[in-house]
Amino acid sequence: MEQLEVSAIGCADVGDDDGMFDSMGEDGAAALDEELISVGYTDISPDKDDPTLTFEEQVEKVRACVYNQPAHREILYRTLVFCETRRGFSEVEDEIACYPEFGYAQQNQYRLITYLVDAGGLEKLELNVGGQEITPQMKEGLSEDEADDLVASYALITTLAGKAVADEMDPTQRIGNLLDFLPERRGVYAKLLDYLKEGAHTYEDIDALLDTAELKNFKSLNTVTDQPIKPSVFIDKMERAGGIVYHDGWHITSEGRKYLETLQSASK
Repeated sequence: MEQLEVSAIGCADVGDDDGMFDSMGEDGAAALDEELISVGYTDISPDKDDPTLTFEEQVEKVRACVYNQPAHREILYRTLVFCETRRGFSEVEDEIACYPEFGYAQQNQYRLITYLVDAGGLEKLELNVGGQEITPQMKEGLSEDEADDLVASYALITTLAGKAVADEMDPTQRIGNLLDFLPERRGVYAKLLDYLKEGAHTYEDIDALLDTAELKNFKSLNTVTDQPIKPSVFIDKMERAGGIVYHDGWHITSEGRKYLETLQSASK
């Protein structure tokens, strides 16, 4: 299959997607809590009604917005990174539209942006016809209608709380946390990344690659089942870590490739 190099940060020309692929897999929902623990998050439900949030509470609010939406997590993360430089609202919508994950998103660009604005991860700026930010001083003495007439367009910029979440969600860090959480599984993840580095593969291809006797030796952290771990768990976790992405097959991201090279260099 044709190789597609995709970065977990930034836009790739990925064309259309039928929107029907569900990346969670059979064990994805059951593995979500385990995955959150593996990257260090234990409480993602802050008090959103508190008007006097500390900075850490602001960060937690943005974190909850991103992590409570697994289907949109990578899109929201990339949007925070993209908007670290001020961007026009329509520019951000266009950027989101070309992310591979947007092909199976459950919301449109405006709604996804609004999630981040409401959570405090993005600030929505009013601009005048010259592209300048409209300040409160510019509205002094104006009626409501006159103040509204000043607004020609909108821009978005990542807040300090949004940047803090984006920094901690850097794919290189997430992949490292994932592999360090259960070191005995590191070889399976490396095998997955190595398999995808030359091009895309289907879930069936990966299932056949990983469904070995070695996999059956691993115990699930889900204590309510004694079933062996399935390959879908490794796919889901590596996708959430930003190491692989789905678009007409599974591809390694540039961050996944970089981490694989680091692993291979260390093993020499």
